[in-house]
Amino acid sequence: MDSRKDRLAAQKVQVALVFQKMLGTDAARAYLIENNFAESNIDRILYGDIARKRAAPVETQSSVNVRSKVETPCSAMPPIEQQWRERRRRIANKM
Repeated sequence: MDSRKDRLAAQKVQVALVFQKMLGTDAARAYLIENNFAESNIDRILYGDIARKRAAPVETQSSVNVRSKVETPCSAMPPIEQQWRERRRRIANKM
């Protein structure tokens, strides 16, 4: 991964941590999933050392990581989702 992608990923992690403090873990998890973070990384980002301690040993984990949409509480996501959609529309209109 080049340094530009590293910086972008670090910024997304920081945004997710702000979401976690302000809106809760479900909103932060939804943001990270939308930004294509692996489930194991999401657990480490949101739960820190707790997730590392309960993780299975490498040889017992499968190499395929299947993810599904995370259901988020209705109260937290609609404003965030609306902001993301508006942002995408603005970016698309600029192009």
